[in-house]
Amino acid sequence: MADDYIARKQGGWKVVSLAPDVCKTPMGSSTPPVPYPVTAELAQSGKTAATVRANGHELVLFDASLVSKTLGDAAGSAKGVKSGTVGAASWPKGRSSSVFVQGKPIVRHDDEFWMNGSHGGNWTIAELLKVLCPKDKDVVDDLAKTDVYIADDIYYDDLIYDGSEWIVDRFPGGGSWGGDSLLMLATGSAQAAATTAYHELIHKHQDPSMSWQAMEEDAYYRTEAWAIERGMPAPNIDGFEFRTTNADGALVPNRDDIERFVQETYPIPADPNAAFPVGVNASGDVQLSDGTTRPPERGDRIAGQEETARKRKVPRSVWKCPGESDTPPEEG
Repeated sequence: MADDYIARKQGGWKVVSLAPDVCKTPMGSSTPPVPYPVTAELAQSGKTAATVRANGHELVLFDASLVSKTLGDAAGSAKGVKSGTVGAASWPKGRSSSVFVQGKPIVRHDDEFWMNGSHGGNWTIAELLKVLCPKDKDVVDDLAKTDVYIADDIYYDDLIYDGSEWIVDRFPGGGSWGGDSLLMLATGSAQAAATTAYHELIHKHQDPSMSWQAMEEDAYYRTEAWAIERGMPAPNIDGFEFRTTNADGALVPNRDDIERFVQETYPIPADPNAAFPVGVNASGDVQLSDGTTRPPERGDRIAGQEETARKRKVPRSVWKCPGESDTPPEEG
């Protein structure tokens, strides 16, 4: 059971191995396995919470933060017996089940870490195609007719008025449809990437007259139905159950929770017909979507612009199921 002290990017906060890191170590003409005690410094953490701090230091987040280098096993330069790596990343294994920051669980003192490994790495095109082919060849064909980009990080720095000032609330993104191109996270599992691609391609073909809320609810519902049919695990989102059972006991998307998730997570106004904040003018008044202004009110939220890290384009030619020719599908 972890003590409830929040892990943070600060000197003195250290991850210490419970078991040695066994690496093949050059000794003359041989490379015997040698155990090394290893550590990782949280002061070197990346992808920490940018907007929330403990004792003035950014928080370490589960499924986001990592320390890029493990220390203490450098002599084992022939690499780990099991990991095949040396001096590689360390990242959280344990986390809080009830406290979230920027959409991610916090990490506590005494939570365990994975050490000297590949942080799941980036999914590969081959792995993604293995998930989609052959049942979802239509999705692959659609990707081949779409400008697809991937990025190591996607986020939106929304502004929220707390009653006295505007504060930044970073909203982590998994993907987006930009009207003429699709963006996905390059990190994570191939299943997660396939799910994102399916979701965003739904947006590609939706009626543009639909409201933002209706578009998201429709995309989440249809994506969950697809994921159930493909035998994929349910999303692990605290406080929401994306699946339920029908009268026959079969798994189906939970429309109520999906709609509640969209309403509570996205900066969408409760009344789709009401004017909503889109900016702040020089005098500090809120600019509304109908062109009017008013003083800011507690809870006002302004959606931030999409920001990315290491965004790059994926060639259309890679989107084909194994055994297909290199001839791209015709434009639809």
